[in-house]
Amino acid sequence: MGFEPVSLLTARLVLRPSAPGDEAALLAGLGDREVQRWLETVPHPYTAEHARAWIARSARERDAGFMQDFAITLADGGALIGGIAFTPSRVEPAAEFGYWIARPYWGKGYGGEALARVVRYATEECTPRFTRLSARVAPDNTPSRRMLERLGFTEKGSAVDSDGVTRVRYGI
Repeated sequence: MGFEPVSLLTARLVLRPSAPGDEAALLAGLGDREVQRWLETVPHPYTAEHARAWIARSARERDAGFMQDFAITLADGGALIGGIAFTPSRVEPAAEFGYWIARPYWGKGYGGEALARVVRYATEECTPRFTRLSARVAPDNTPSRRMLERLGFTEKGSAVDSDGVTRVRYGI
């Protein structure tokens, strides 16, 4: 069973599926080394081909029920400023979140606003509904850690990820 491609609204954002036409914004945001340093699986250099592959992969994985992704866009103009996705567990009603915000938009509360909305979607509106949520964060990514804590996530320990970096695990 796949996920439906849905759009979610907040006071300042429209969260919608990634789509053709997003390549330039993905390249600008994810091509920034300061953004990349906080993410586990973004290649460097990030190219237009990587952006096209992400858009195609996210549609395939959404259709297969392996991931639900959202491009984070500004409601007042549609500029793509980041992304957020969750992947469900194969064995329990749990999902893991990943997210990024382009550097010009850091410190403006967009990440927390987007994550709060997607958490509400995952726990109250989505089929299936998820009862356990988690995220992994670099230990020195204090803004992301504080954002998760403001949304009710608590530190659950740490683990070494596929890139060999220790990440702090958060969950609710």
